[in-house]
Amino acid sequence: MILLSQVIPDLAPITIKSFNRKSGENGFLFSGKPDQRFTLDYSTDLFNWKTGTALEFRDSSGAVIHLETSPVNSHRIFFRATLR
Repeated sequence: MILLSQVIPDLAPITIKSFNRKSGENGFLFSGKPDQRFTLDYSTDLFNWKTGTALEFRDSSGAVIHLETSPVNSHRIFFRATLR
């Protein structure tokens, strides 16, 4: 068994490489560093952000694909990846 744990978390930014929205579902492709933990936060006005789904890069590919139902029923929604 190999356990992975960083003493100091990698603070490199998370990148949203791709985003698709279809029938109220959002699809994301993220890139980052292995073992980085982040949340997918959202807002409808860029001022009031709500903490969203917790995600993590678990392997050395540096990629995460995430599919979810849209958190709000709005055509105007903004997303950001926030390191945790």
